[in-house]
This record gives sequence, structure tokens and C-alpha cells, in this order.
Amino acid sequence: MSGFGDILENSYEAYARNIRLISFFSVPFLLAFLLVIVFKLPIYVANGGIFLRFGSIERGDLSITDTLSITVVFLVALFLFSVALAAINLLMKSQRTLVRLTTENIVQVEGNTFKLFTVFLLAFFITLVANVYLYRYFLNNTVGAFIALLVSLAVVFVPQAVVIDGLGIIKSVKMSFSVVSRRATYFVFFLLIAAALLVLNALIFLWLSGFLPALIYLPLVINALVILPFLEVLKTQIYLSKYTLLHKM
Repeated sequence: MSGFGDILENSYEAYARNIRLISFFSVPFLLAFLLVIVFKLPIYVANGGIFLRFGSIERGDLSITDTLSITVVFLVALFLFSVALAAINLLMKSQRTLVRLTTENIVQVEGNTFKLFTVFLLAFFITLVANVYLYRYFLNNTVGAFIALLVSLAVVFVPQAVVIDGLGIIKSVKMSFSVVSRRATYFVFFLLIAAALLVLNALIFLWLSGFLPALIYLPLVINALVILPFLEVLKTQIYLSKYTLLHKM
């Protein structure tokens, strides 16, 4: 636990030291959330998160125009999400390695963004197809959850593998699995912290929304600008723990 305690402390210090830049780079997270809500995709909001209604897709409730509009909005939102992840990880990499950001590094954000976009799009497609199939044939939802878990493990550390080590799509997926297996204890603590932060955020504003209903959407803002960026910094610290000679952020 002391090892993870150091990682958590380093993550907090790195986040606090770079909070302005991290917040700026996190704006695409917020824009992605807003796009999904404003254009009324088949989603629902719960625990400060946005979730897809697979049933709406399977039942054919959507017209061709709705489907095309939703697809475009989703792709734009996913691209913005990828931009934020690439930028935050590049910032953490530059500070951990004591290398100043250059114009060339900034240009690399574009290439990294498209790699992440491709990985997350494939992950979403696999999860979508699996869950729609399970919904159609009334199979156990536990199977769908298990598939989603496997897909999540495959992509959770992909941003770090792509940005920090410059790996390609397939190698970054393999590295994600490798980090999860070799840092299993750290990963479990990461999940516990993520769950605690997300649930606490949702409960606080759920209570406040009883007095002011408009606050029901504020957890999304906190998630986008505070919680998700911090969790990404924490993931980066876990990923970099395999390097023992890097400078402490």
C-alpha cells in the first residue's frame, strides 16, 4: 500500500501543480458530454455519467436521419475525448521525463489523437454489437458486462502506451493488458478511488438537486473538468511506475 500511497501522492501533486493546463486540456471532455446531451442521443444520465440505451437501438426507435445525426455527434464527441486524453498524457510525460514541450510534441498530439480515436471506436463497436446481440436473444446481461470488462481492460492504459511509449494500436492494447496484470494491486486501488469519487460526486449533487433541480447535470461538469483528468493523471503515474529512474513529478 505504501507504493500506491506514493503514486497517489505524486498524482495529487502533479495535478495540483498543473491544474490550469490540465483544466484547459480537459475542456474537450466537457464539450463531448455537452454534445451527447444537447443532441439527445439515446442515453441516460446516472451517477454523474452518460450511458447508452442499447434497447433503443435494437427496437429500431430511431429514423435514418436520427441514426446519421447520432453517429456524427458520437464521432465528434469521441474525437474530443481522444484529444483531451492525448494532451493530458503528453503534459504528464513532459514533466515526468523533464523534457520541455516543443512544437514537434504538440504536433504529435494529432497523431496520438487519431490512434486513441481508432482504439476507442473499435472498443465501442465491439461492446455495442455484443450487447445488441445479447439484448435481441434475451441472453444474460452478465455476459455483456463481462465483455465490456474485457474491452475496458484492453483500452484502459492505451492512452499512456500511445503517448508515453509511442506504441501502435495493437501493441498499446497488449501493453494495457500487461500493465493491468503486472500492476493488478495498483489497478484495484485505482478502481476503488475512481468509484468513490464518482459516487460521492453523484450523491452530493443528487442531494442538492432536491433544492435546485438544474443541479442534476452539474456532476457531469465536475466529472469532465476535475475527476476524469485527475484519474488520468493517476493512471499515468501507475503506468510510469514501471520506470524506476524517472523524475518524480
